[in-house]
Amino acid sequence: MKRTLYHLLPFVIFLLFASSFAKAVTHTITATDFQFTPDTMTIAAGDTVTWLWESGIHTTTANGIPVGAAQWNALLDSAHTSFSYVATVPGVYHYISVPDLPAMTGTFTIPGAVVGIADAYLSSFTFDLVSNLVHSEVAITFTMHSTTSVDVALYNISGMRLQTFLKETMPAGNYHDSFSISAILPAGMYFVRMQSGAMAVTRRLVIQ
Repeated sequence: MKRTLYHLLPFVIFLLFASSFAKAVTHTITATDFQFTPDTMTIAAGDTVTWLWESGIHTTTANGIPVGAAQWNALLDSAHTSFSYVATVPGVYHYISVPDLPAMTGTFTIPGAVVGIADAYLSSFTFDLVSNLVHSEVAITFTMHSTTSVDVALYNISGMRLQTFLKETMPAGNYHDSFSISAILPAGMYFVRMQSGAMAVTRRLVIQ
């Protein structure tokens, strides 16, 4: 009898895994001019969210997601027509299209997070981009509510890291800093991303 049970155990494990994968669902979001459709949804842990390009130039960029979830930033245009993300951590996922801020945003939610915990994540720090005063300078302001690591960097629309402005552990407090852009960049759309611990927030920067 014991030998029979041991022989059946791998089969039972396989069925459990197969069952969990069978329940996973793919949810589709279309990206058109200034609009994610739908821009809010509720999904289950293990589901896949797929963004499909229809027109324009956009990104799908994580902009405040649960601690432990993987960050993402993907270009959506005629050469990059889809991007998929498997969501596994309960909580609220905020995402944006960097070129279309502040108009083009969306969220999806995996139920099961402790009530209020998503708000706690988002309030762990605040970050804003002050309009660049001159072509080669960018000013930022941020508030830290606890001592944690800070990483502030400049990216192009494709998600390539161009310059690191700040990367260190900082105590709680209010900060206002200006940074020189080291490279001569062509006019266009860029974004500045601040990561503090497991959370990240992105702001758009236009260089004219």
